[in-house]
Amino acid sequence: ARKRSRSCSVYEATYPERRPVSVQTVLQKTVRCADPLPTQHRIKCLTVVGLFLMYVHNFCFIKKDGSPDTSRLTLPAHCPVFSFYSGLYSTANRPPEKVWYAFHYTDLNLLLVLLAGILFYYRARLFAVQRDELLNLNVDNKEVSNFLDTANDVLTTSPSGLQIEKTVDIRTQLLGSGRSTQEAHPETKNIVDVSVITRDCLSRTNQIPCPSVSDNELLSRLAVGILKTRELESVISNPTKAVELRRMDLCRLLSNPHVLERLPFRDYDYRFVNGQCCEEVIGYLPLPVGKVGPLLLDGHSHYIPLATTEGCLVASTNRGCRALFLAGGVNSVVFRDQMTRAPVVWFPSVLQVVECIAWIESAVGYQSLKTVFDRTSAHINLISVFPNPSGHYLHIRFAASTGDAMGMNMVSKATNSALHELQRHFPQMKVISLSGNMCTDKKPAAINTILGRGKSVLAEACLPATVLAQVLHTSASRLSRLAHAKNWIGSAMAGCPGMTGANAHAANIVAGIFAATGQDLAQVVGSSACLTQFEVGENDSLIATVTMPCLEVGTIGGGTRLPAQRACLDLMDLNVDCPTEHLSRLITGTVLAGELSLMAALDTDDLVSAHLRLNRAAVTPSSPALPVNSDEVLEAAKLQGVSRAATHLNGILAKSDASGRLEPPHPIM
Repeated sequence: ARKRSRSCSVYEATYPERRPVSVQTVLQKTVRCADPLPTQHRIKCLTVVGLFLMYVHNFCFIKKDGSPDTSRLTLPAHCPVFSFYSGLYSTANRPPEKVWYAFHYTDLNLLLVLLAGILFYYRARLFAVQRDELLNLNVDNKEVSNFLDTANDVLTTSPSGLQIEKTVDIRTQLLGSGRSTQEAHPETKNIVDVSVITRDCLSRTNQIPCPSVSDNELLSRLAVGILKTRELESVISNPTKAVELRRMDLCRLLSNPHVLERLPFRDYDYRFVNGQCCEEVIGYLPLPVGKVGPLLLDGHSHYIPLATTEGCLVASTNRGCRALFLAGGVNSVVFRDQMTRAPVVWFPSVLQVVECIAWIESAVGYQSLKTVFDRTSAHINLISVFPNPSGHYLHIRFAASTGDAMGMNMVSKATNSALHELQRHFPQMKVISLSGNMCTDKKPAAINTILGRGKSVLAEACLPATVLAQVLHTSASRLSRLAHAKNWIGSAMAGCPGMTGANAHAANIVAGIFAATGQDLAQVVGSSACLTQFEVGENDSLIATVTMPCLEVGTIGGGTRLPAQRACLDLMDLNVDCPTEHLSRLITGTVLAGELSLMAALDTDDLVSAHLRLNRAAVTPSSPALPVNSDEVLEAAKLQGVSRAATHLNGILAKSDASGRLEPPHPIM
């Protein structure tokens, strides 16, 4: 089997049909297309040679008196004699002004043809030289270890024409004296600094910090393009300084150079970002994070971080959590766990497509793919392979469990190895793409809601009529009717595919938790697929269920390495044995709380009034933030008639809703 090549390799492609096309190959193909066909070239050569031989033959057979010997010409009898030689013979007896008329027009045409042939010949020779120079793209490879020795022999030329040899040695001699080259040799002011270029190349190749270069010098190199902004982290040992220089270089290109002043970049540890989360970093985005909870899930209380800029969202979700807490909590379960990747391959015949499907579905074929697939990582386990043909194309959907990681990169790497194994059994197969969009990643798709992708979770809660009336101010029958009219009929009339629209605002909760915990934000598209159901139970209770078939989350890798996102994950008090599964269940329970509160607000017509009350702050953004003092909070509580004993219960500050009733403290388990 062919070994997997390194990523982004130009010389070793993973598949032979997908090797990168070089510039030399494109130029050679263009030249071949521009060249005339061999048959046309032979016809041209034969025509030119035939005309030349005809002239030579007729010129050699001339009489002794100078007149042409027409009896020995190779022309047919009915053809006229060439007037060229007859014109030459009669030129002596003609006046000078009538010599031109001795030539026939056919002779002039033949002369022009010969002249054009000569010109075309020399033009072809000239273009052949230029073409060889253009196609000569082979550059001698220089090892990095010998680069300094090679640089010593370079002749550096200044704009004035002065050549200085061994500039590196000159600058090395001046290091001890503390003088620069321009101070000691003014004539080398405009000379290219070979030592700096050498140091840049070495620092880029080996990623060695270059502390001796000043900020102004680095900015000048960025301006002229000698140094790329993406290479700053490899040249500068301080990541924050690299971000600052990149911002300064960007300000030079902006119409408003002060626009980046409102984007912070200091007091952040970029070691967790470089090479892991983001490239070309110019700062970080402060996003408000709200506290939701406590959410009573499977007998344990949890607080959920929610990053959002939408006012009233955290308050509404908190109301839903309170209703669920008073109702006894939420029960949740993960019923499917698999991450998918579906490459697309091509076969020259549909019979080979069917043969490949039969081999994949056989016990021998599946076991062969599973062995190669599971060998790539200790945390991956192939669950199923689903081939789906379309003409000469075959989409193969691999599904595997990936442990606590979200698993996209893990499954992609394993799928690549499985394709090599598949290509070993079917040599005529060609891999079109590692992802054929049947996975389906970062797009709403019915296959994800049916077969599942990531974590598939169910959550349910039973809310008594008293809790519905006290907290949500509605009833089970009204919520059930609203869910049918809104989530089912309304979404169907809008054309929402599958489960993606059968909910009130599941994407709000999913996006907020994803941003707070460092998940892939683009996967909110598929992860927010949710089916919300409200049913009337016994004694006018409400049975609320939420089905989320494709929650693509993880607690290892990606943005979960960042300190702030890791702190939010630790705040949720995840189970150490299966943290990712626990995280998916917490997201589903929080979605259920948000669905309950929003549906109740729509039923009681409190949505607009709540947004107007919580989204219209009296303090302007320019006002300074006031420090929070616990004594001042207690004093304000006393002025409102709330005693200190009622405010603090067992050391925990109790919460109160809009009605003024105090909520009993919730134990943190």
